[in-house]
Amino acid sequence: MTELYRKYLLSALAAALVLLAVFFLLRGHDLPGGGFVGGLMAAAAIELRIISLSAREVEHRIGRLLLPMAGGGLLMGIVSMALGFFFEGAIFAAFWFRIPVVAIDVGTPTTFDFGVFLVVMSVTARFFLDLTLTFASQTPGPDAPASAEAERAIEPATQ
Repeated sequence: MTELYRKYLLSALAAALVLLAVFFLLRGHDLPGGGFVGGLMAAAAIELRIISLSAREVEHRIGRLLLPMAGGGLLMGIVSMALGFFFEGAIFAAFWFRIPVVAIDVGTPTTFDFGVFLVVMSVTARFFLDLTLTFASQTPGPDAPASAEAERAIEPATQ
C-alpha cells in the first residue's frame, strides 16, 4: 500500500510541477520566470517520475527523445533570433506573427523562451536520468557485498 501511495503522490506532484513550469514559461518574458526556470521545473517533474517509476522505465518512455528535443530547442532559439534580424533589422528584435489555425499572435520572444525551455528541460532531465542509471548500475543488490574488501572478508569465513 505504501509503494502505491508513494507512486501516485509523486505522480501528482510531477503533474503540478509541469503546470507550474508552463506558468513560468508563459509569464517569463516580462516577469520573473521564463524558459530557463520553466525548463528546470519540468526537469524536476521528470526526476520525480524517475523516483516514482524507475530510471529504466523513464529511459524506455522518453530517453530517446531528450537529446533531439534539445536540438529542436536550440534550432528554435536560432530561428527566433534570425527572424528578428531579417524582419526588424536587429538581432533578437521582436517579430510577431499570426498562427492561422488558432488565430493568435506569437512573437519571437515567446518562441525563443520555448526553445530555451526545451534545451534546459531536456539536457537537465538527460543528466538526471544518466546519473540515476549510473548509480543504479553501480549499487550492489541486497545479497551482494558492498565492496571487494567485504567479498574477501566473507570468503575465509565460508571455507
